[in-house]
This record gives sequence, C-alpha cells and structure tokens, in this order.
Amino acid sequence: MSANMEDFEHFHAILTAAISYRYQVRWAVDDSDEARAELDDPASGLTDFRFGGLMRTLTKESASRVGQILVSQNLASVNARYSEQETVSQYVYQRSLKNWGDYPVDVLNAIHGYEYQACETRDFPETEAYRICRAIEKAMIQRLPGYSESEAWSINRSTLTEFDRRSKTLREKRDAEAAAHLAEIERKAQL
Repeated sequence: MSANMEDFEHFHAILTAAISYRYQVRWAVDDSDEARAELDDPASGLTDFRFGGLMRTLTKESASRVGQILVSQNLASVNARYSEQETVSQYVYQRSLKNWGDYPVDVLNAIHGYEYQACETRDFPETEAYRICRAIEKAMIQRLPGYSESEAWSINRSTLTEFDRRSKTLREKRDAEAAAHLAEIERKAQL
C-alpha cells in the first residue's frame, strides 16, 4: 500500500457535507485527561454525557479541531508508511465552495479515499479519526436516495410480503420510464 497527504480541500469537502446534515454528527471520544482538558473549549465540540462518556459533535465551531484530528492521522499514516518525520501546517476549516452534502456518494468515496491514506498506523481502527469517518459515513448513507423512504427498519414475514409488492411496483415503474426514454431517443433519431 501507499500513503499520501490529502489536500486540505479534501477535508473541507467531507466536513462541509457533514455539517450540512440535518442532524448533529457525533461520536464517542476516549475518556482521557487530554480530552477532559478540552471540555471547557466550545471549539472542541466535546460534551460529557456522564454515564455515556465523552462525545464530540461536529459543528462549524469544532470543524477546525475535527479536521486537525483527520489531518494528524493522515500525517501519522504517511510517516509510519515511509518511516519519516514530516510535519504539516495547522488545519483551519473553510467551508467548501461546493455543497458536498448534496453528493453523498462522492463524500462516501472521499471518506474511503481518506481512510486508504490514513490506515498505515497499527492503531487506526481505534483512533478518533476512524470514529469520525464512521459517524460521517453513517450520515451520508442516510442521505442516499430511497434511504428515508425505506420501510425495512424491522424485517419480518409480513414486511417481506409488503417489500416484495413495493419492489415489483418500483421495477414496473422503472421499466416503464426506461421504455419511454428509449422511445423518445428513437423518436429523436428519426427526426
């Protein structure tokens, strides 16, 4: 495998998409003295849920801190892969010029691309950067077309029958639309 530093615009895009999500994107943070020291800083996005532990929420105010966590893991991965001691400038969040929240598939690919670059440390699956990726990935999956309309939250024999009926109806609708589209193409070709 190889590892490269992602451009800051890559991080801006991922964070802009997650911030634009209608619900807050949050994840668990290891309960450490270092994390507890950040609790009083609103820009950290940290909250102590007492019995639930520490949680970090992605907001415009915490985006620079969250982005720095992602950048630092990316850098640690590059350094681990190539036995280097490179450094990178401090990350400061800037809203991306494109509204990436409208492109969940692209953001999912960007997250997976980031993870490829950031996974060279042995502890990557235990890092906060990994948990950030899972939280944003979950938010983007919930934005995929058809996700919110799905009734497959709980599947049993009665929902299977309903699902089969709806699937057949959707297939018939898609087939009719495809046939109409082909007819239109053929009509235009004859002109």
